[in-house]
Amino acid sequence: DLSALDAGARPTQVVTAQDLERAGVRVPPFYAGDLLCPAGRTPLYLGQPLALLLFETFDAYDRARAILREKDPARFGAET
Repeated sequence: DLSALDAGARPTQVVTAQDLERAGVRVPPFYAGDLLCPAGRTPLYLGQPLALLLFETFDAYDRARAILREKDPARFGAET
């Protein structure tokens, strides 16, 4: 949920596990699973990334980083 980001802090592109799957991106076997945690699934390990955010400028990234430290963008479902 990136709604806490103002227009100057929004990423240019958000890459999710679904995007990687659609593009046919494969990771080496030593990753032993998904590079990004797919929506609705339990992460394979603590700290598994949910998405890759791409920014047009460093300033936009830096503003988003500061905002997202205060407001966690991840939404969690039932404990698994």
